[in-house]
Amino acid sequence: MRSMYVALFLVVLCGIESKLIYPSDSGRVYYTGRVDFHEGNVAKFQWSGVSFSINLKNAKQAPSFMMSGVVTNYDVQCGEKLTSFKTSQHWDLRNYTVNCGDIKPEQEYLITITKRTEAYYGESRFGGFVVDEHAQVSKPEGRKLKMEFIGASVTCGYGNLGTPPCESNVDNENARLAYSSQTARMLNADHSIICWSGMGMARSYGDKFPVTENSMPHHFNGTLGKLNSNDWDFKRFIPQIVVINLGGNDYSSKPSPSFEQFSQIYNRFLDLIRRVYGQTVYIYNFDGPLNNVPRLAEIIANRKEARTFYLDLAHVLTEKADRGCNSHPSVKGDYKMAVQLSEFIKKTFKSPVNK
Repeated sequence: MRSMYVALFLVVLCGIESKLIYPSDSGRVYYTGRVDFHEGNVAKFQWSGVSFSINLKNAKQAPSFMMSGVVTNYDVQCGEKLTSFKTSQHWDLRNYTVNCGDIKPEQEYLITITKRTEAYYGESRFGGFVVDEHAQVSKPEGRKLKMEFIGASVTCGYGNLGTPPCESNVDNENARLAYSSQTARMLNADHSIICWSGMGMARSYGDKFPVTENSMPHHFNGTLGKLNSNDWDFKRFIPQIVVINLGGNDYSSKPSPSFEQFSQIYNRFLDLIRRVYGQTVYIYNFDGPLNNVPRLAEIIANRKEARTFYLDLAHVLTEKADRGCNSHPSVKGDYKMAVQLSEFIKKTFKSPVNK
């Protein structure tokens, strides 16, 4: 039976009685990544790879969904069919139709919309799904294994669709195809991506001081990645595995932090992760693929923690086709990284990894 809550949205947002609207906070949508619900039934999000999914059954028409915000690219999966679309910048909710091919009412479809572009480009908003009045909508079940990836441009998928020479932009990066998302799929895990191109652990790219305020630890607590916002509730998503790829930007130019400065901030960040996610979380720290972080292996070894690991991935990209824009991994390079990272996790992660 339709609730009054949904019916009101039917009139206000749609105005067509043959359609049902399931708002973003209707309880029928499954989210991965950080999403802000402070504005009620419009979900705000900004980090790479945020996704929202529904199960759709008994539909006679293609569903749609409501979006607004900055210029952003998305991948849309409907069953086996994968398409993409791009929003222009607008702050009123607009409808975008899901391409499912020929809809078969007797078939159940898993529909997932995934944000391809990174937090750097700004905030987006999701208003909900719109389906025909005969359709049945249910919330998909999440995967048991949860992962979080924390990093900079490589973790975002910077320029992984580009053909060198090129600079990354909203059209040639795809977080769904970055090593982070590919690793999660290989391990059958739900995942959250916290990344920002140019971000460092102690010093972000191009800053004039060796230790600066705009590094990752100052953004990590934010639902939308805003500097020092500290508004994310870590109880909403507790991963068993955290993967960190940070430090390359710290040493990419001068003045770089001293080993003592970098080590102190890195250790504080690892302590924070254990504090918010618990002592049993597995933390994987890796170098590369652009350059090694000086003495990162030493920092990890000195902690003497059974569930904290170091992995060198600086020499994975061996072929020209492995590189996208500005020597960053292409989708092929991302795949190579994901294979090595997922195999290493399988060997060292003691809890069962979903098959």
